[in-house]
Amino acid sequence: MNGVNIEIFLIFQKLQFINSLLTQNIYNSIKNLKDIIMEKFIQNLKLAGGEILETIPNDWYQVKAEFGVAENGSVFVGDYTKNLFLNENVVVVLNKNEIYENMTDVMDKIEEGVFISGPSKTADVESFLVLGAHGPMRLGVYFV
Repeated sequence: MNGVNIEIFLIFQKLQFINSLLTQNIYNSIKNLKDIIMEKFIQNLKLAGGEILETIPNDWYQVKAEFGVAENGSVFVGDYTKNLFLNENVVVVLNKNEIYENMTDVMDKIEEGVFISGPSKTADVESFLVLGAHGPMRLGVYFV
């Protein structure tokens, strides 16, 4: 190799190194953002009265969510039946890669379906909180 070729080779190696650093930083940033969105989803789901399940209980009604929204801890269920509202305990199966930060991020994904953000509750009568008034008393999310 002559001097010019060695210089070009060294520049190429430096560029490859810089590229690998940038790629790793971008990957870490995306991973950190996904972790933050997941934490926000779990926090808001729990605020709404929902729970995170490690396993799917046998006696709970199971339904698949299309996606989740971290902003309010809600899940969107497109394929629902009356069983979703008549069972006392409902587990929603949610792909952890389908959680979006804000409602505006999912506007194009919304078709026929319902948003659920915790167990059904009302305090209409004398401000007394009643769970399960219009749907399940317990709502759990199971991640896949």
